[in-house]
Amino acid sequence: MTKKLFLRQTTSKDENKILNFLKKNRHKYVAIRDEDVMRARIKEGAVTTLEDSGGNIKAISFAYPVIVKDKNGNEAHKWTEIGTVHILIGGIGLFDIVVGAQILNSFLTAPPEDRFVTEVNVKNSHSLYVSKKLGYKKFDPPPNEMLEVINGTLAPEYVGGVEWLHIGAELMPELAQKFLDIVKNPKIVNKKTNEVFEIDFSKYPLNKHFLPIVKKLAKQDLGNKQKPDMSQGLANIRRKLNNPKKGL
Repeated sequence: MTKKLFLRQTTSKDENKILNFLKKNRHKYVAIRDEDVMRARIKEGAVTTLEDSGGNIKAISFAYPVIVKDKNGNEAHKWTEIGTVHILIGGIGLFDIVVGAQILNSFLTAPPEDRFVTEVNVKNSHSLYVSKKLGYKKFDPPPNEMLEVINGTLAPEYVGGVEWLHIGAELMPELAQKFLDIVKNPKIVNKKTNEVFEIDFSKYPLNKHFLPIVKKLAKQDLGNKQKPDMSQGLANIRRKLNNPKKGL
């Protein structure tokens, strides 16, 4: 029997549900954030969840904007951290689906000026593996101003002992194509258990509102993902996608 899983973006109605999920499903490598910070992200629709037909969360990913002062003293959305990622069903590639969709949705709706970043505990070999497999590259050294902002949202015990990774514009077309592929063929088989899952994208913004621009993005060549151009900003690329006169 096929089990349906629904990909969706949060609203303010999901606050308590998500916070309860994180409390009940504690993981030693999933850092606990300031509750007000998490509530704000949920309200802003910056959290992607994958839920079963009963509304139970099976996977989750947050996008945290990293706001710093620019050279003129104005606030700038320089980076976006993809964090608080927790996948309950292993072995069927849900990390790629949930985190890939989260990054793509954030790029199209609220892109950072620079790039996406994530931190993974150095002891968490599985998360390091799946993150790098998705396309993350080592961010070394991470900017101090970025660390100050992000570490300020973490409980002290979660600060340090991590590897910083980043994703730039080069990977966006690949993520777009992967999203289109899974929307077209949404069934996944767990080869170990023969369980069949089907991902329902009907409520997800990328499928409901942004499919034409996702298709356009998938056709772009934004550079070599193995050698990312650290000066190529995500927000600038996003603006060009919406401006046919400038183009890409």
